[in-house]
Amino acid sequence: EIPLRLVGSEMCIRDSSEYGDKLRSNPFAGTKSVDMTSPFNFIRSFYECYISHYLAMKPELEVELKALRDRYCTKATIQQYYEGLASVGEVESGFFDTLIDNVDFDPSWCSSLSVRPSSASGVFEVSYSDGEGERHKWLVRAVPQADGSYRLDRQP
Repeated sequence: EIPLRLVGSEMCIRDSSEYGDKLRSNPFAGTKSVDMTSPFNFIRSFYECYISHYLAMKPELEVELKALRDRYCTKATIQQYYEGLASVGEVESGFFDTLIDNVDFDPSWCSSLSVRPSSASGVFEVSYSDGEGERHKWLVRAVPQADGSYRLDRQP
């Protein structure tokens, strides 16, 4: 809901500076790195970092997201990402991102981001609710690497 008021003959956002600050807020701005201490921490911090880049809305967004995918995702997950782009293509003002199951991410959705173990061993469910009341859900695994790090593997 956007709080509006009429000023002369123009419609303005009431308390626009405060409302605008809330719209531009980035609850994950403090997540600067991906935590490799456990599969859960890896998945949670990866998504906070990835989403934080969406919320920052920098001109180099695509380059930054690609760098995160290349560094932290399995080859199969990266392939799924590009297959998703090819099959869905441009949606409204952006490209569908299979890693977040959407074309972008709104700050108001951050509080609903959830990572929890699924019924399958080593698999986690990532989910969030969008502003339309839809719950977006998908499954991922943290694949251990020889150097002690992890790679994100989105389950088909």
